Amino acid sequence: RDVFRNFENVTLHKGYFTETLPSLSGERFAAVYLDCDLYEPTLELCEFFYPRLTEGGCLLFHDYWVPENNPPHLQPFRGVNRAVGEFLGADIQRLVVFPETTHAVLVK
Repeated sequence: RDVFRNFENVTLHKGYFTETLPSLSGERFAAVYLDCDLYEPTLELCEFFYPRLTEGGCLLFHDYWVPENNPPHLQPFRGVNRAVGEFLGADIQRLVVFPETTHAVLVK
């Protein structure tokens, strides 16, 4: 909250996705930061937020890039990569990946 306190157009929504998403169904979004680590919630959030993005809006994914030879405790993070890949399909080349931070961004 402290990071965003100076931005009037930022709203944080605390809670489980299944509880908070219905209240956001009529909203439009310019930027959405997704940090949910796992395949199922990442896919759910892609399907929910992408259609609601404004033109030029972006989805920013945390933990998208995890090396193939990563340690076992990081294996669950491979789900973000899998979900985004499945969501985008042939459009995967639209994704910009930042390996040094594990992030990737998709601009609509």
